Amino acid sequence: MSNTIQFKRTSLLDKRPVASGLALGEPAVVLHESSFGVFLKDGSGAVRKIGPIHVGSGAPNASPVGSSGNAEGEAYVDLDDNNSFKVFHNGSWLTIAGAGGSSFDPYIVDFGLDTGSLDYGLVTNASTTSEDWGTLSYLTN
Repeated sequence: MSNTIQFKRTSLLDKRPVASGLALGEPAVVLHESSFGVFLKDGSGAVRKIGPIHVGSGAPNASPVGSSGNAEGEAYVDLDDNNSFKVFHNGSWLTIAGAGGSSFDPYIVDFGLDTGSLDYGLVTNASTTSEDWGTLSYLTN
């Protein structure tokens, strides 16, 4: 006999869970195809989006149905701004890199490790020379 486990979920565009509606670590899923996402309540009580990255014209959750605002570290590709990659930090969207870019844009870099896994590094400050990669924030999968 099999059992089906289902998380809290909605198919409404821009409906996000509110912190008071989730237990610590409880997942909630937004199923709308335009802005699919999985959310968790973290140890500080904030709701965090853990994926995937939104791709669209303008920021995700611009017209909230549920919880307003965005999660620290949430990202999206802005089709209205030359396909730029943006990350939400300290209450605003920061442009990390834009299509076409310049020598002062940060870089997204793949790192293959000897273990065979693939990890990602995000360089978060400007590069000044071809040898200077700036500050590396190391993310593992």
